[in-house]
Amino acid sequence: MVAEKDEKLSRAIDYVKECLTTYKKAIAGLMVVFAIGLVMFFIFSAPYGDGLEVTMEKAGLEEPEPAYQAPLDYGETYPVAFVMGLVGAAVVLVVFVTASTFLSARDEGEKAAANTGSEKE
Repeated sequence: MVAEKDEKLSRAIDYVKECLTTYKKAIAGLMVVFAIGLVMFFIFSAPYGDGLEVTMEKAGLEEPEPAYQAPLDYGETYPVAFVMGLVGAAVVLVVFVTASTFLSARDEGEKAAANTGSEKE
């Protein structure tokens, strides 16, 4: 009985290590793709305004002051934009992992309840 629990614990630890390695690879890949994409964004967006800016300039209008100023800036410079992009990616990753953990725990609970019901019969 104890040996069986130790083996289950060992498998669980190995699974967690494997997941962490996978997450580290995914995060590293995301950082590389984001860094390259951000360079391309700054290269092509810096000399040109977005569609609304160009249209307003052609119409002779100026952009009004915003009604709401967000507490964080997306970044006017490369380092700030890179860090904010990483923060956004981290938030999405945490939300995804948390949601998938809750959903898998719920599924496991439903399977256990179904198995318990079938064992009584």
